[in-house]
Amino acid sequence: MIDKVVRIFISSTQCLLIEDRQTIINTVLQHGAFPIAQEYDFQASNAVMPISKCEEKVEMADAIILVINAWYGSIVQENGARKKCAGCKIKNSCPYAPSVDSEDNLDGECQISYTHYEYLYANYMGKGDNIYVLMRDGIIGANKKVDNKMFVNELTRCQKECKRLKKKCSNCQQDLADIPSPFYHWIETITAHMRSTYSDEKSLITEIAKFTELIKKECEREDSVLGLSSYADYVKALSVVKKYEFIKENVIEDVFLNQDAAIDDARKLDERGQLYEKDINDDRPLIRVLCFRGNSFVNGAYAQWEEFILSPKTKGAKIEYLLADLDNEDVLQRRFTAFSRFNDDYEHFKKNYLHKMAEIERLLLDPNDAFDCRLFLHRESNLPFRMLFIGNILYLSFFLNNTPASASPVYKVKKGASLYTICEEYFNRIKEQSIEKRRSF
Repeated sequence: MIDKVVRIFISSTQCLLIEDRQTIINTVLQHGAFPIAQEYDFQASNAVMPISKCEEKVEMADAIILVINAWYGSIVQENGARKKCAGCKIKNSCPYAPSVDSEDNLDGECQISYTHYEYLYANYMGKGDNIYVLMRDGIIGANKKVDNKMFVNELTRCQKECKRLKKKCSNCQQDLADIPSPFYHWIETITAHMRSTYSDEKSLITEIAKFTELIKKECEREDSVLGLSSYADYVKALSVVKKYEFIKENVIEDVFLNQDAAIDDARKLDERGQLYEKDINDDRPLIRVLCFRGNSFVNGAYAQWEEFILSPKTKGAKIEYLLADLDNEDVLQRRFTAFSRFNDDYEHFKKNYLHKMAEIERLLLDPNDAFDCRLFLHRESNLPFRMLFIGNILYLSFFLNNTPASASPVYKVKKGASLYTICEEYFNRIKEQSIEKRRSF
């Protein structure tokens, strides 16, 4: 019987919380839940994201972690303009929507932020008991106003992060006078199943871990919403059998505790002749890899997955590797942080890492190699997933700080499942933005 995977929507502004959101995502993953986050969409910001996408994320979630800081966020838009109040699903609970009896009811425009809207929509969907609120400690003072010193500290923190990521962020230039009145009214009236504050990364990890475990425990009840499926679809699943069949067919086939268990599964599929299934539109199976270094996929004795990719039985397959660009210093910095458990100094780590990456590139670009390999170099320093597509199967794992990839959980997903489609779109988008490195003949 497949385990239920709990989905947690992380609702917050992205500005001022770039590092915090990544910490939350990593902590949720490390505790065996699945984060639904803006980072996994391809729009640049909420300002261009359709509000229907935000609603969809809330509907899919078992619970919502709402993070509040000093920035209220962009006001909800639809098709490039302020969203109209007429027909809005949450207008009866929104404190700024025109009253039903008002003559200007049809002409009202949204005055609340995306994050505020997500909070109200979660309540509208009946998920108010599964909202967990976190607030940056000291941001809001006893007078219910934003503390000026803390506000400046947050802005500085965000500006440094945006500069490091070479990200344009006009929100970092705001000042205290720009905070709209709806923000103060919201934080005074907000209700949640549980709420607390955090002051640094350590306390944030502690609170998120506590929230995640509590959410998982709550979701063990028989009447709770299944993770990794939409609320509307869950309601249609009336029996335990239907619920199980739905999640198996539409989401994930299996969950393995580590890479070795997933490899055993691949071997069994291979023995039954079910691993290298061909696409209906192609006469050759397609094998695709997305990761940073590729050490688990091509490197002799260290490559646990190599037997399924570069072996006599795959000479007729098409193989695509998306590996990190050697010139991307940001990747090296983040990987060094993730592998800090080795107590290595950065320059030594960098030299060793670059040597291994160059060796893997050399192996893949060997003109004497009989395999049909294509190598693409990407510059995604925040890559959250490691993906291996073999035929119609996806083995999906996560990059977790201080955890070797071989020890991370692996999700097995079949083609046709919604998660497979999302990951395939993500793979293709990274590939489009990558540079192909060709062999020298």
